[in-house]
Amino acid sequence: MKLGSTVALLAISIMLLSGAPLAAGIGTSTISVNSSSISVAPGHSAVVAYTVSLASGSTWGTTISASNQATLNGDGITLSFSRSYGDPTYTGDLTVLLSSTAVPGNYTISLIATGDDPSSGPANISLSVMSPVLTSNTPATSASNTTIPSTTVPSTTTIAASVYTPGKSSIDYGAIAAAIVIIIIVAIVAFLLRRKR
Repeated sequence: MKLGSTVALLAISIMLLSGAPLAAGIGTSTISVNSSSISVAPGHSAVVAYTVSLASGSTWGTTISASNQATLNGDGITLSFSRSYGDPTYTGDLTVLLSSTAVPGNYTISLIATGDDPSSGPANISLSVMSPVLTSNTPATSASNTTIPSTTVPSTTTIAASVYTPGKSSIDYGAIAAAIVIIIIVAIVAFLLRRKR
């Protein structure tokens, strides 16, 4: 029995010296963020600072993560922690990166601490993925504006030139020729009548 108790005490001492926990849940922690609501466009990113603080008990190793990280990854939202493990209190930065195909809408990022000092509840961050519709409208309007002026100007000038000139010159020459012929005939008739008398 003495040998068995000695081995047990030796094992406990080794665990304490190495920093290994005797059991999970030695203390509790809380998570705070500097921004609880962010808006990000597809293809862009945002950074949120977080702090893991000891709420009760003893300070042991704690890991921070997002409980719904797998679901967010499927929606094109990637999360990365600058420091994901430590003894509370510790701080870090959460980078929220959106792919170019991220679906616009509202999402929730739930941060939790697990390990020997688990968090009593999640720290939620509201994420709004903005719509990229505004950037696609500008090329269409500029393209339509350039086509309208170039088609209207040539058609009006060519029609006015072709209709106006020939008509006026033919009417003038015909009237002058008719007048000359009439004058000549009247003069000949008058000359002949005088001669007969």
